Amino acid sequence: MEIIIENSGNCKIKYFSFSLVFILLSASFSFAAEITPQRIFSKLNLRTIESIYTQQCKVYCGSYLKDYYSPELVKVTDNKVVIETSEEVVEFRLLDQQHVGVMVDLKWGTYQDYTIHKIYWDTVRQEIRGQEVEKKAPNPCESFPEKWQKGLFDE
Repeated sequence: MEIIIENSGNCKIKYFSFSLVFILLSASFSFAAEITPQRIFSKLNLRTIESIYTQQCKVYCGSYLKDYYSPELVKVTDNKVVIETSEEVVEFRLLDQQHVGVMVDLKWGTYQDYTIHKIYWDTVRQEIRGQEVEKKAPNPCESFPEKWQKGLFDE
């Protein structure tokens, strides 16, 4: 790009202003958070996807997997989050930066489910969101029982 400077004062200011705006716009696009399995555990808003958590979201205050499971129950790999309790195995598999597959296998029965959800990183809320209608937290809501967070359902 060639700039002819006839009046150096005005041209420099215009060129500098244009360059600064261009740099700021470029930076804002390049700093969008990458969706990773670790972020799925801590930042995927369960209220924005239809899953087995839909019913829990109607009663409990939590919106994220970290609100329902203690880290001891969670295994994170390069492309998935696996949660195993005495009752269930739940897997969140990152298919790409726009899709997550959710597999649920209840150990005490024959229930298995697998769904794929379109997701995105919301830069305003700083969380991963699905594209389904958000279910609001009830008012008042309850905390998820601590013993359940640790996977102790039969006590």
